[in-house]
Amino acid sequence: MQAHETESETNRVLEQLEPAMAELDADDRDTLVLRYLEDRNLREVGAEFGISEDAARMRANRALERLR
Repeated sequence: MQAHETESETNRVLEQLEPAMAELDADDRDTLVLRYLEDRNLREVGAEFGISEDAARMRANRALERLR
């Protein structure tokens, strides 16, 4: 029963997440996808964009704020 509830909650989150992600600009969306959906560390995210790890951290934090 609990697994079914968790799956249902996940589906509700995804229904809201997809349109919200679509409203972000490409860099913000790509940053969040790399960081959280592909589970990359900030060094890897930074390397992908040609920026420092600290800059990747700031970009990810700002993108999360915009998403909220």
